[in-house]
Amino acid sequence: MMMNSRLQLTYPKWGFLLPGPVWPLCLLLILGVACQGSEPATDQEISRQELEADLNWVDTLHLRPGVFSQQWISNGRLVAHQQADLSFRIAENIRRVPVRNGQRVRKGQLLGELEPSELKGAHDLAQLAVEKARIRWQDELLNLGYETADSAMIPPETWRSSRLRSGLADAEAQLKASVQKLGQTYLYAPFSGVVADLEAQAFQASENFSPYCRLMDDRRFNVSFPVLESEWTYLEIGQPVEVMPYGRKEGRFSGKVTEINPLVNDQGMIQVKASIPNPGAKLISGMHVKVVLGKKWPDQLIIPKSALVLRQGRHVVFTWQNDTALWKYVDVGMENTTSYTVVEGLAAEEIVITSGNLNLSHKAPIRIQPQQ
Repeated sequence: MMMNSRLQLTYPKWGFLLPGPVWPLCLLLILGVACQGSEPATDQEISRQELEADLNWVDTLHLRPGVFSQQWISNGRLVAHQQADLSFRIAENIRRVPVRNGQRVRKGQLLGELEPSELKGAHDLAQLAVEKARIRWQDELLNLGYETADSAMIPPETWRSSRLRSGLADAEAQLKASVQKLGQTYLYAPFSGVVADLEAQAFQASENFSPYCRLMDDRRFNVSFPVLESEWTYLEIGQPVEVMPYGRKEGRFSGKVTEINPLVNDQGMIQVKASIPNPGAKLISGMHVKVVLGKKWPDQLIIPKSALVLRQGRHVVFTWQNDTALWKYVDVGMENTTSYTVVEGLAAEEIVITSGNLNLSHKAPIRIQPQQ
């Protein structure tokens, strides 16, 4: 059997035969074309890429003196600036309830009315008793030689004793009492406000509802809250406060401190009271609120909380200098929800690193993030 001296390779995609010796040359040609346009990286480029990978990208802050808002956070509950539990002074059936819960009323507006029929009858009898007593009094004066028209001529003692003997003084006192009771069948608003806790119903006995209702002036609220005794020296009348209701997702309401109780309780707290205006009636009595008490301190070096890290149990701040991070121990002073004041360790005009500092080391290479 004779063997062919030339090998033949079949490549289905090409659809033709290549001689054996030609095939390696074609393969080299194809690889050469594919490699054109991608040159190997130089040593300088490789070093630059490695350096970029080792750099720490950070955000910075130019440190300058400013006004620091010191804050203390507490909890309190809103109470209407003025409120009153209102009840009828006499016991009768309720005739009419002309208001409802949540209704705003003006000072002097009618809130409730009792059935007056029995009291009117007593008033009429008292009025009749006065008329009868007046006739007896006039008769007595005539017997003494005086006329009621000449009252200026009657001695004061004679005037008084004749009224007592005739029963006129007593009858007039009874009439006055009956008029007062009739007036007590009406309940009026002693000040402008909003009605609350009204459960009374018409035709029910007034004594079944005590109080009849509560009236609140909700244009302003008081909030009482505790403060640590160590913060006593920072407190002052007129100090600004903000309250944030837990029952609302939004809203901050500003007010001022009105009272500071100069007494530390058993828990080491001092009770403080503030007044909070309520424009638009967005607050209601009894709301639980977070209270933020503030005081402003000028000329302070202020850093964000993100700039402070712990190293070996001490406070550390990294600063920027010629693309290098410098490790500095600091002492912080006052604190609020976002910032600290620096008492020692930093100076004005230094550039403080505020992000990317958690894993930094002293003299680590850094780059400042470009501003967006």
